[in-house]
Amino acid sequence: MTFAMQSLHKMSFVEEQEFGVQPDPANHTSLRHSGCELSLSRQTIESDEINESRQLSGLISGVGKVEGDVDFELSFGAYDTLFEGLLGGTWIADTLKTGAAFKSYTLERVFTDIGEYQQYSGCVFNEMTLNIRPDSIISGRFSVLGKTMSRSESSAATTLTPATFAAPMDSFQAEIKEGGSVLGYIVGVELKLNNNAEEHYVIGADSAEDISLGKNRITGELSAYFQNSALLQKFLDKQKSSLSINLKGEGGEYELHLPHIQFTGQEMPVKGDSAVIQTLPFTALYDETEATSLKITRAAEGASA
Repeated sequence: MTFAMQSLHKMSFVEEQEFGVQPDPANHTSLRHSGCELSLSRQTIESDEINESRQLSGLISGVGKVEGDVDFELSFGAYDTLFEGLLGGTWIADTLKTGAAFKSYTLERVFTDIGEYQQYSGCVFNEMTLNIRPDSIISGRFSVLGKTMSRSESSAATTLTPATFAAPMDSFQAEIKEGGSVLGYIVGVELKLNNNAEEHYVIGADSAEDISLGKNRITGELSAYFQNSALLQKFLDKQKSSLSINLKGEGGEYELHLPHIQFTGQEMPVKGDSAVIQTLPFTALYDETEATSLKITRAAEGASA
């Protein structure tokens, strides 16, 4: 008997032209990942009928939905298409801004050693978390919300394009700017994007008829050694600031620019003998000059950002 091994798991994706329907032909692209928890969940509805046995007389399967996370390690070019779906925008001259376009995808999971293929349709990239820490690979997580799942014994992909392959980016080449100035004492940045997607159900269907995007919300945390009161004072003064995250690696670099952020809190706990670290949560707001709350700029190796 052969058991499916996690090390042989594969994923791919294709953008849908119609929500919940895989296009034909289905020209998939391999999806690099470091973990996957994508699954179909289904609600249950219990009967309220009262009977002398004191036992449950009926159980109905309710609506189902696809949800779960796909973990990744950031590498240049590997996720550019998915960034469009996440931000609701389109790359224009190597620049991507937050927009209002809706994009859905069919994802396929493959357990190669047992010949099991699972298709997840009507998938929306609802959230993303990006973590930057010292002495680490830049890691992230996509949170997916989708319509339904099916399975087969062969791939649903008509063609499969290999993913762009470059080594994962790391924090050694990262640069953080706050308010336009480089900060050399940052110990962590966490960035969270949330599209607040919502499923819509109708009578006669056990899966979502549609998924809509809500207000795009970008938040995060900036952690730094407590060297001076500059960041703290910006929080106290309710002062507008900006944040730029420059990430470099094999193949090229990204700049994630948040032109308008507001610090919403601060903590600097003391619990031992180590250096004091201050953590400031922040929220990104729409900037009229840049016409966005987040702008991603990419530059291939050998080109200027």
